[in-house]
Amino acid sequence: METLEKDSTHFNETINAAIDEKVKGKKLEIEEKSNRIHDLTLEINNLNNEISVLKNKIADNEKKLTANSAGYNNQSSIIKSKISQDIEKIKQYLS
Repeated sequence: METLEKDSTHFNETINAAIDEKVKGKKLEIEEKSNRIHDLTLEINNLNNEISVLKNKIADNEKKLTANSAGYNNQSSIIKSKISQDIEKIKQYLS
């Protein structure tokens, strides 16, 4: 009878140890996955912030390029007009 009691106790201890091991393993896995989600969320937020900064830089650069282009075109038109006027004056002078 004592042997059956020892066997039963040993069996229960083995079962309890197996359950504890599987539960602890799953809890550890949950914790690791939660930490990974947290880290990835931080990385996503940082990348979104970097994207916003880059979009702002792009917008600023586009504005500057547009302004420079408009300024160049304006100055170019003025110079072309002046050259045309000078050519006309030269033609009149030579005639």
